[in-house]
Amino acid sequence: MKKKLKAIAGKAKTEKVSLQTALFEHGVIGDDVLGKVVAGILKVPFVKLAEANIVETLLRVIPYTVASHQHVLPFKQEGDNLFVAMYDPSNKEIINFIEQKTGFKVIPHFATKKDIKASLKIYNRDINEKFNKLLKSVMADPSKIESLKDAAKILDTIILFAYQNSASDVHIEPHYKTLVVRYRMDGILHTIAELPMQIKDLLTTRVKVLANLRTDEHRAPQDGRFRIELEGNEITMRVSVIPVYDGEKVVLRLLSSQKQELNLDSLGYSPANLNIIKNNILKTHGMILMTGPTGSGKTTTLYSILKMLNSP
Repeated sequence: MKKKLKAIAGKAKTEKVSLQTALFEHGVIGDDVLGKVVAGILKVPFVKLAEANIVETLLRVIPYTVASHQHVLPFKQEGDNLFVAMYDPSNKEIINFIEQKTGFKVIPHFATKKDIKASLKIYNRDINEKFNKLLKSVMADPSKIESLKDAAKILDTIILFAYQNSASDVHIEPHYKTLVVRYRMDGILHTIAELPMQIKDLLTTRVKVLANLRTDEHRAPQDGRFRIELEGNEITMRVSVIPVYDGEKVVLRLLSSQKQELNLDSLGYSPANLNIIKNNILKTHGMILMTGPTGSGKTTTLYSILKMLNSP
């Protein structure tokens, strides 16, 4: 056993991973046992997320992209205290970030990476259940729809649900036997539903009609846009229709015309980085590069800067 532990420790050093990660991966000690040992060393409570009753409202507190990248998950709230499962409870930077963004005091608990990864599925589960329930209320059997009017109801449901969940994009993709609907939320694509392929052509045609695209063109990419009103807010839908192996893929980008109060201080930058940005935007020459994936806040940041600089 000593030889095995020594070999794992050496491998952990070579691969530049923590000893606890190496021990978990090699199954030397069970997750729960080692989890309690690590929690004891770190002097924080141990939590087993599989046994925690995580309510849906908590998932909105920490976005999926932060939860998955940082291996953190909120599992309980009591007053102003937010109980957060973390693989690295010593990470003060992420604790401070969560506290600044949420206004809660973070009570860190240790959870194994395997447990956190398994529990992240809760983000998708609630969205999928809600969408399927909403879709059933619109159409009892989507496979039996036969008109553009029926397709319009399903498309309206897809767009409305995307808007309600703050999705930036909707992807409707034919995949062999099913039509997959995916939303981009916080920069990450989530599979929301799989619809019958029978509705593929009607749904694509409905989008083309709304965006004033050619309905008889199936081999060339087409781009367009249309406007739709959702919950009193006018949304511009930017449309791309792209030929793929199993038909045509539709991508919709939601652009809200609702006026937002753009404020650089509220975008989540650390005080040090915020100070760097503010000092540099006052310079009379130079360039600021804003990079990142879809939905990361590039446009919002640039508009916030322009708003600060906008004067006679």
